[in-house]
Amino acid sequence: MVVEHSVVIDRPFDEVWAIFNEPALQPEWLEMMKSFKQVKGKGNAKGAVQTVVFTRDSGDTELTVTVLENDDAGHIVARYEGMQLPFVLSSTFSEAGDNSTQWHAEIEVKLSLLQKALAPILGGAMRELAENMGDDFKAYVENLD
Repeated sequence: MVVEHSVVIDRPFDEVWAIFNEPALQPEWLEMMKSFKQVKGKGNAKGAVQTVVFTRDSGDTELTVTVLENDDAGHIVARYEGMQLPFVLSSTFSEAGDNSTQWHAEIEVKLSLLQKALAPILGGAMRELAENMGDDFKAYVENLD
C-alpha cells in the first residue's frame, strides 16, 4: 500500500532542505513527536539510525528509523520500525517557483494477507500521518524568522 501527499512551502529550497535534513529538529516541528535520539551515524546520513517517540491516542510509540538513502540534494528515504505496521517514508523536495519548495511524501507499507483486509482503514491512518507531517512542517518553516 502506498500513500502520497504533497505540500508547497513558501520558503526557498535550500532553507527548507537544510531544516528537514537535520533530524534533531523534528520534535520542534512535528507535533506528535515527543523525542528524538541519534543511535548510530550522523544526522540523516545513509545508514544512520535514530530512535523517535510518537505520542498517539493509544499512548507513546517508540520507533527505530534507519536512513536508507540520502542524496543531500532533496531526496531522503527512511524505514520506520517498531510498530505493527513498519513503513518506508520517501521524501522528495523540489523548487516550486519563486522562493517556494514542494515536499512530496510517499509512505509505503507492506501489508500481510490479514492486514490487506484492513487496507481502507490503514490507508486512512497513513494518509493522516502524511498530511499531519506536511502541515506541521509547512507551518514551522513558514513561521521562522
